[in-house]
Amino acid sequence: MNEIHFLLAVHNHQPAGNFEHVFSDGWRTCYGPFLEMLKRHPAIRCTLHYTGALFEWIEANRPEDFAVLRELAARGQVELLGGGFYEPILPAIPRDDAEGQLRLMSDYLRERFGAAPRGMWLAERVWEPHLASLLRDAGLDYTLLDDTHFVYAGLDREGLRGYYLTEDQGRTLAVFPIDKGLRYLIPFNEPSAAIDYLRQLAERSPGSAVTLGDDGEKFGMWPGTYKWVYEERYLERLFALLEENAGWIKMRTMGEYREQFPPSGRIYLPTASYDEMMEWALPAAVQADFEKLLGELKKSKKQDRLSRYLRGGFWRNFLVKYPESALQRAKTIQVSALVRRAIPEDLEAKKSLWRSQCNCAYWHGLFGGVYLNYLRHANYANALRAEVAADKAAHGKRGWAEAELVDCDADGSDELLLRSAPVNAFLSPGYGGSLFELDYKEKCFNLSNTMSRRPEAYHAAMLSRAAKKGKAADAPASIHDLAKTAPRGVRDALHYDWYLRRSFLDHFLGPGATLDSFRRCEYPEQGGFVDRPYEIAGVERGEGRVAATLKRCGAFHAPAGRRQIEVAKTYALDGNGLLSVAYRVANPGGDPLDLWMGIEFNLTLLSGKSPARLIAFDGAAPATVPAGSKGHAQGVSRFELVNREDGFAVCVSWDATAGFWYFPVETVSQSEKGIDLNYQGSSLMPHFRFDLPPGGAKKLLFRVAIRPL
Repeated sequence: MNEIHFLLAVHNHQPAGNFEHVFSDGWRTCYGPFLEMLKRHPAIRCTLHYTGALFEWIEANRPEDFAVLRELAARGQVELLGGGFYEPILPAIPRDDAEGQLRLMSDYLRERFGAAPRGMWLAERVWEPHLASLLRDAGLDYTLLDDTHFVYAGLDREGLRGYYLTEDQGRTLAVFPIDKGLRYLIPFNEPSAAIDYLRQLAERSPGSAVTLGDDGEKFGMWPGTYKWVYEERYLERLFALLEENAGWIKMRTMGEYREQFPPSGRIYLPTASYDEMMEWALPAAVQADFEKLLGELKKSKKQDRLSRYLRGGFWRNFLVKYPESALQRAKTIQVSALVRRAIPEDLEAKKSLWRSQCNCAYWHGLFGGVYLNYLRHANYANALRAEVAADKAAHGKRGWAEAELVDCDADGSDELLLRSAPVNAFLSPGYGGSLFELDYKEKCFNLSNTMSRRPEAYHAAMLSRAAKKGKAADAPASIHDLAKTAPRGVRDALHYDWYLRRSFLDHFLGPGATLDSFRRCEYPEQGGFVDRPYEIAGVERGEGRVAATLKRCGAFHAPAGRRQIEVAKTYALDGNGLLSVAYRVANPGGDPLDLWMGIEFNLTLLSGKSPARLIAFDGAAPATVPAGSKGHAQGVSRFELVNREDGFAVCVSWDATAGFWYFPVETVSQSEKGIDLNYQGSSLMPHFRFDLPPGGAKKLLFRVAIRPL
């Protein structure tokens, strides 16, 4: 029988900020049983990767299993991979941070396991050509990429074996192609199917090597897999078959194979990720069309020949598809600069910053990703911890305020960053003069961490299809093959926003607008201010206080025709963290105007149903309701978001009485388990009716104060 080398690599990951029960359930159903199975089968040699957050959890909570892993590594059964410690998308973070995360993982493995890693797991296999020199400069020799990368470079998928050398700036890196066929076979078919597949490869390419690199969570955490993999003994049967066929299936660690065998060739790989990721990175409408085209290609039986010429998008375009992701990234870049400038040697501050770069909350596809508010919150909280440490070193504790004008999200329009010790207030003059980040730094909490409701390619399909069953009676379907149907309550919540969910958004409501039509984003908007640019009229920097005035002269579509309105608002932040916003709404024309103006806030307490997270407001009928409530009130001059769980409250008040609308902003998104309805924040809008004579003006003053409970 012809020989083949089988290189098995398993990637285990949980994001920083995930719930404790997810870590513990993951260990119980997946990571722990897999490790135990390896211990019982010493002939099974493989390469394992654990991300830093998971390593830290294991070390703290499962020291006995940490010792088992150390034992397996010491006897050479297991090789441990390096990587970015907190699983960042390396090309998307500053190079200093990328190098720091890579070296942190290498140091960790050297200290705990006695040897630095030779290879690394690349998060989501997001490859850009410059990574070759970055990885080599960090002391790493090889990585794994999908065979898709190689096919796009012009190679034949059937001929991909062993590893190849690529290069950047004269620095060479070995790259192993992951076999897509094996990735979909294991563990979603009988174990014998994998053996048959390896046998066919051995017959076609005797003596060659094939690599399987995939998520460890498919061995117990994905839907239906625990029963199949462990209770019905899939993994044990697979390992037993590999042992029985050890005469021709040679299991090796990847570093061992790299050391003993020459490369299969030289290659330059294009920017790519795995197939599904590149589909998900496309805009929703384009993604739907792309998937339709792929379906047509499969029916034409030309897929194998033409697929190399057809690819999806580019990971970085998630930062365009989801502006909320761009803002997260902008935050980490801003804080990275603060840390390098103020506390460049502070490893704990750097680790907080690096936790904020964990990739999971920056994109969306099969998994919840950016739609999961608690993951975005964890990223912001970690970035803020690093920022607070840098601020203390640079300014001391209190009494300071500063303003910076910078295009932090790289959209071509400068943002205004108003910062103090207790509070950050970040403004977007180019987008409605809005407030896009409001940080309570004592609790490391971004109150503006909301998300807009937008179409996804799968929305139309999920409304009409029935859930697809597994491919076989016994084996579960891959999560990539599961179809999901939205429950009725979720379907009823499917509305789309035409603007980003920020605060101090200036609406001019038309006749007939109601709370429900506003909630559905189907109301009449008479003004041209919500998402339009404001000019920066002035920035004042004083002792313990900064202020910025933003102005716009925009259209107002009155019943009698188009008119003009001038809106000016002056944001002021003092060293104690009090934010005030002074409005002046003026009528520069010659006709009187009857205005219905709403000032919209979109703020979050992370949970809409928790009894510890509430909205309180005054008015004709004062009330306190859960944060996810919907309703309206009259005669309101203040509202308060009360977060008893985290120990603070934010009060927004204004110097007049107003009508008041409030409702939860909820998104509909898919995950590996089904269709989710996620609370993103609460829309809260005081609205005012007033007349403006020709040349007249109306003033309003808002105050935003955050206090501990």
